[in-house]
Parts: sequence; C-alpha cells; structure tokens
Amino acid sequence: VLESLLNVIGDQTAADSLSVMLYDKEEGVLRIAASRGIPEEMIDQIRIKPGDKIAGRVFQERKPVILNQETQNDSRFADLLKRPEIVSAVSFPMIVRDKILGVLNVSYTDGDIRFADSDIEILGIFSTQAALAVENVHAFESVAQEARLQALLEQYVAPEVAEVLLASDAALTTGLGEIKEATVLFADIRNFTGMVQEIPLAILREFLNEFFQLFTETIFEYRGTVDKFMGDAVLAIFGALIELDNPSFTAIETALAIQERFADLKKEWEGKDPFFTTIDLGFAVTRGEMFLGNVGSARRLDYTVIGTEVNIAQRLASKATSSRIYITDKVLEDLERKQPARKVLVKDVGKMVLKGVQYSVPTFSVLGLEKETK
Repeated sequence: VLESLLNVIGDQTAADSLSVMLYDKEEGVLRIAASRGIPEEMIDQIRIKPGDKIAGRVFQERKPVILNQETQNDSRFADLLKRPEIVSAVSFPMIVRDKILGVLNVSYTDGDIRFADSDIEILGIFSTQAALAVENVHAFESVAQEARLQALLEQYVAPEVAEVLLASDAALTTGLGEIKEATVLFADIRNFTGMVQEIPLAILREFLNEFFQLFTETIFEYRGTVDKFMGDAVLAIFGALIELDNPSFTAIETALAIQERFADLKKEWEGKDPFFTTIDLGFAVTRGEMFLGNVGSARRLDYTVIGTEVNIAQRLASKATSSRIYITDKVLEDLERKQPARKVLVKDVGKMVLKGVQYSVPTFSVLGLEKETK
C-alpha cells in the first residue's frame, strides 16, 4: 500500500527522495517503511527516536517543516542538517484521528524547485492519505490476527470461552470470573484403565479423538459449553456462558443424545477390537452455584468451573453404569419449576454416599423423555 502511495507522490512531485517513516512502539523509534531514492544499505540502519534529528522533531511536535537551501541555515534545524546536497525538503507528520503514526519526507537534490507554505496543503493531503493507508493496514492486520488467535483458542477452549477471553481486558489475569447458577454435565468411560492396558496407544488415541469429537459436536448442537477433557471424561456447562431457557432439561437432552450416539460408536469399534464390548459410559447432571472463570497463576491459567456441584457430578458419574444418567434433586426441582415441553421420566434411586461429599445426595436415574403428543 505504501509503495503504491509513494508512486503517486513521486509522479506528482518528481521528488528525488521520498520516505515514509513509521513509529515502532516496541523499539520506540521511527523506521523507514517505504522509500524512493534512498540507498538500500541505509534503510535498515536508520532508527530515529522522537525528538531526535528532523524527522524525530516533526514527529514529536506534530508540525511540518520546510527546508530550502537558501534559508535552511537560518532554520532552528540548522544544527541537524547532515546532507548538504539537498536543495529543498519537507517533513510532514502523518496524523489520522488525532493519532500520529509517522513522518512523510519529500526532498530534492537538484534543480530549482523550492517548497513554500502553499505546498503544505497538497502535502498534507498526501500525508493524510499515507496515514489512512497505514491505519487501514493495521486495522486489517489486527482483525486478521484476532481471527487467527480466536481460531487457535477455540482448539483449546470452547468458542464462548474464547470470546470471553478476547473481549475482556482482564483475560490474562486471575481476576476474571463470577459466581453463577448453572447446570453441569459430566460423563466418563467405564473400564478406561483396562483400555489403556489392553489397547495399543495409537488405536486408543484414535478412539478417544472420535469419542471427544462426538461429545463436542453434540454439546455444541445443544448450545452447551465444553469446559474440559480429562483423560476419559468430559465436563460441560449449560446456562452459564450461553443463556438457555431451561439449562437442566437441555443438559439431559444432550446426555440422552450422547448416550444414543455413543452406542453407535461403540458398535463400530467392537468390529475393530472385541475389547470395546467391555467399555461403557456413566453420566451425571447437577445444578447449583459455582465459580466460572480463570483459576491458576499469572503464568498458567485455566478457564473452568469449580464448586461442590461440579465435584458431585464427577463422583455421581463414577457410580453410573450401563450408560445411566444420574441427576440430583436440585436438577429435578429445576425441571419441575420450569416445566419443559416434554417431561423427563425418572426413577428415584435413593441417597448416594459420595467420596469427598459430606452429605448423602438424593439421586434419580433418567429413564427417558415422555413421548410427544400429537
């Protein structure tokens, strides 16, 4: 873009030397981004701090400077003049929306051309065009960089989490988070330890990739958020980052869909290795207040959920066999309060004693959804 712009300025002015110097924030200096008539070996060497030399002074003061051979010795920049072969020159600040981006330099080394105050207007137009071009390029690069970053983040965290992190000024601090009421779905594979011992690791990895792909696609389909994969397990959240009318019902719908799709996946893999007949799933859905946000240190953070209900979901899922879906009394109360379109059929299995939980948890097994009435 700048090269094309310099071509236009060169055609209009027939200048012997042109350069656009942009401010490098990291180095704190002006560097030549595009030029005409300047030796290549000089371009990479030129680094000018704001306030130094003519370009640095123009950048700092935000005012253009005209230097003509006949009057330049009387200029306040006389002590900065290093190139006696220049007969006339202008250095112009590149400002757009009150933000200075760099300096445009135009000079002649031969001829009778001299700059006057009347040239400031046309050079101001060129300078503004250069500044706009740079700003547009920066904006495009910023958008492209954000898109790349979001795409990369979404390979490691849920899309909703990526958006939260990118949108928050506190995204990389431990202060990002809040306490919310939400529903948690936890599911893990039964006999995973046996799988690790019996199945070659390359095949196990291939199976787990398909397993997690099934989970992820189903959870996203029902507008849940995948919190994390944990070896043989998946933790998902409903009604926290994405608002849902009935997150508990949606979590149960998701579990039922995964239950059905996992049966198909299992049947497919049984044909590859008979050991897959021994694997199974366990599900648990819980609901309550939990912390949702960054947990960790300044150097390593995990955007996750923590709370008693998360622990109960994990412990309860470990009790479930034959792809059963266990829910707690809080989930059942939430269903009764919000009255979903289809009733969830459940069986009371009593109070569960769970490791690490100080009280017995009233538990119900999901039998399915009531048939839709026509």
